[in-house]
Amino acid sequence: MNLANLMNLTTLANLMNLTTLMNLTTLTTSRPSRPHDPHEPHDPREPHEPHDPHEPHDPHERHDPHEPHDPHERHDPHEPHDPHEPHDLTTLMNLTTLANLMNLTTLMNLTTLANLMNFTTLMNLTTLTTSRPSRTSRPS
Repeated sequence: MNLANLMNLTTLANLMNLTTLMNLTTLTTSRPSRPHDPHEPHDPREPHEPHDPHEPHDPHERHDPHEPHDPHERHDPHEPHDPHEPHDLTTLMNLTTLANLMNLTTLMNLTTLANLMNFTTLMNLTTLTTSRPSRTSRPS
């Protein structure tokens, strides 16, 4: 495996990583926010209503991105997943880190493979050039 192939594979891995990151970024940023009641327009002058912990959960209620996170609020495991809810930045960072680690591991594996192949080739060539008996013609 020569350096050009290794560079092409590295470029491909980087492009795949970048594409994954761009897809994840698009996924987390391109969802339009929807008002709670589609028939009632949102009034920006209306004050923000704090969350009542005793109020039963409405599965159709949209998450307000401007609402501060309540660290005491528990996640309901029975709540269905909302595909329009943006992903958490931590998840995105973890996925990016994972992609980078996978990319680095792939690159290291490819580099090791290339080095081993080059070393094997070099050894074979060295053996080939040094192990043949010399055929010099001797006058008899």
